[in-house]
Amino acid sequence: MLLERRDDWQPRLMSYLTKVHAIPFSYGTHDCALFCAGALEAMTGVDVAKGHRGYKSRAAGIRKMHKAGFDDHVAYFASFLVEVGVLDAQAGDIAVLEGAALGVVQGRGIYVLSEGRMVTVSLLSAVRIFHV
Repeated sequence: MLLERRDDWQPRLMSYLTKVHAIPFSYGTHDCALFCAGALEAMTGVDVAKGHRGYKSRAAGIRKMHKAGFDDHVAYFASFLVEVGVLDAQAGDIAVLEGAALGVVQGRGIYVLSEGRMVTVSLLSAVRIFHV
C-alpha cells in the first residue's frame, strides 16, 4: 500500500482533528487505531481501516488483526509505514505509546484518545514512530 501525503494535507489533518476531538473513545468506531487511520485518510485519501471496523472490544480488534495476518494494530501500521526515530518525528506521523496505544504527532506532542476526548501527551512518551 502506497501512502503519499496530499499537497493540502495540513489543513485536511487539522480539519479532521477538529472534527473528532470530542468524540468519546469507542472500540471499533473511534479507538486509537481508527483515530490514526482517520488521520491517514485525511492526509492521503487512503482508508487503511477499510474492512477492519466494527469490533466491540480490544480483544475482538486483535482477533480481527490476527485474521488479517498481523499480531496487532501496531504490526498492521508497521506493514505499510516506515519506522523512524522518535527525534525524527514530524507532524502527522503515527506514534506508538507504551501499551500499544497509537496517536498522531503534532510538534512536540502527540494527540491521543482518552476516555472522553482527544488529549496531548509529550512526544518523548513515544516508543516508536511511523512516518507518513
